[in-house]
Amino acid sequence: TTNQQGEGGSQQEHAPQSYSWLWERPQVTFDDLKLEHDAMPVEERRRNLREKYGLQLQGDVTVETPELIADSLASMSRCIDGIEQKEAYETALFMNPEHVSDPAFQLAFLRAESFHANDAAHRIVEYWDRKVELFGTERAFIPHVSTMSLLVQDYPALSKGGHRWLHSRDEAGRAIIFRYMKYGVNNVDSMIRLHWFVMHSVIFDQDFGEEFQKNGCVILAANGLEDRLLPFDSIVDMRKYVTDVNNDAEKALPFKTKSMHVFLPNSTSAIFGKLLEHILTNVCCKIRLRLVFHDGSNSENTIRSLENYRIPRDAIPVEVGGNLSFNYRQRMYDQVIQDVVADMGQISVDHLPTAVKELLLHLMEA
Repeated sequence: TTNQQGEGGSQQEHAPQSYSWLWERPQVTFDDLKLEHDAMPVEERRRNLREKYGLQLQGDVTVETPELIADSLASMSRCIDGIEQKEAYETALFMNPEHVSDPAFQLAFLRAESFHANDAAHRIVEYWDRKVELFGTERAFIPHVSTMSLLVQDYPALSKGGHRWLHSRDEAGRAIIFRYMKYGVNNVDSMIRLHWFVMHSVIFDQDFGEEFQKNGCVILAANGLEDRLLPFDSIVDMRKYVTDVNNDAEKALPFKTKSMHVFLPNSTSAIFGKLLEHILTNVCCKIRLRLVFHDGSNSENTIRSLENYRIPRDAIPVEVGGNLSFNYRQRMYDQVIQDVVADMGQISVDHLPTAVKELLLHLMEA
């Protein structure tokens, strides 16, 4: 995917003018990615490979005893006390002490860091910093990110669903998150807030959240666009999206990315390959080393390739050739009603706030 020359001449000739910067040398190339992989300690490399393929050894799983949980929570609390800059965390603790101090909430951050208390402490502090930055003080201290947390300008992003929790799992029991740029919108902040909403939906799901926190997730990332590589007009927005989504996964949101499967489109595969080299610079090393690239030009080959990684056909969305189909808009419509009831204690459409009515109209549009 990275060759620039072909029988028809330079691939650069076929790139849109706005992507001429692609042929500048990126800071991280696919060759660098291989070097990073080869430089990993052998056992870490083996574990990384097992996680890509949905395999695990007994030692890969933390046995959560009551003693481990209690000791880790106490240790994390001491570590938080030792962090000087934590204004957002302290505000959240003042505004909603029951939520912030809830062991079930704190445990999610410990699981994300394999029970390393100091790392979990820094993650939870960063979580509140980022939540305030993204949602503002009026929405940030609501216990969880729901549809009621989103801003009015985020409604198109929610209604299209460029980020989705598929409510499906791979054969290792890990949640599958679908990022489909064809359903994205040209508003980078809305796409990032949508990412937070989707991840909160699964992390703190009443039925599945604990399992997800323990097992982590796999991400399917597909393009689906015919005339551009990402839904953003600006390269600055593209880099911000990639950087923020991956940094939030690595440092703020309490979940583990076990692997990320990227579908390379047919018509722009060389261009997309060059784009990937540029955005690899904005992806943390840990996630870079869990990337798996698939030829997306033939959906049947793609599905067979994913099945090699224990991602079954029935868990893969129809948009990329799988069997999984569901009514996304109806699901989100139902979610909005559910969040309204939880937030306001009423369901009468006649008495809904104007902003909520607007969101429901977005979801009802064909």
